[in-house]
Amino acid sequence: MQCGLYEELIETVPREQKERYKLLLEILTPVAKTFPSEMAILSTSLSIQCFGGYGYCDDFPVEQHFRDTRIHPIHEGTTAVQGMDLLGRKVRMQNGRALTLLLDEVNQSLEEAKSNPSLHPHAMMLADGVNVVTKTTKALARMGSEYGEEAYLANATVYLELFGFFVVGWVWLIQAMIAREHLSKDRLKKADIRFYEGKIKVQEYYFANELPKIYSLSRILTQSVPVTLTVEDDHFTV
Repeated sequence: MQCGLYEELIETVPREQKERYKLLLEILTPVAKTFPSEMAILSTSLSIQCFGGYGYCDDFPVEQHFRDTRIHPIHEGTTAVQGMDLLGRKVRMQNGRALTLLLDEVNQSLEEAKSNPSLHPHAMMLADGVNVVTKTTKALARMGSEYGEEAYLANATVYLELFGFFVVGWVWLIQAMIAREHLSKDRLKKADIRFYEGKIKVQEYYFANELPKIYSLSRILTQSVPVTLTVEDDHFTV
């Protein structure tokens, strides 16, 4: 939906503003293609686990769903290619302008969220996420300068994963702000109240369980030299 918003803005804003939204759409496209594709596999796998043996067999449709979702990380680009596209092209685009614009968008949301006492702690968590993304990206740039392009892109898929957790956290924070705004209105139907409360609960779950993964992913990315660069073909020769 965020990408769809930028697509609409490209067509409707004055000409001098179009470039901004084109760049935002460019840098979010690898995430939009990959994060849902990869998470769909985990989601349907958990569904099979809930059903137990019945889930693995064709008694219930989740086994078909698992096969259907498994193709997505392949036909969407693939995941590894999208990682190289994000880190190798989109992050570098116009000397990092696309990334700068995206972080500006995130920071605008953070300023709004900080004014809400209930969301302030979560806004601070995502603000720290901005620092993690910035520092990790700069560390990779230094690694590329010192060890070459191969070192820079060696863990591009991991970078895409970190970037995805961060961006989706931002989108959940936006949804939580809107949900809380609606809950402050009078005469809501019970179903609407529960719907907005559900949005808030998922946002809280995401910030407690998913967003913190960016720290371990950043640690992987910022190690001195990726271990894969030290491996030779004959290490695996029998």
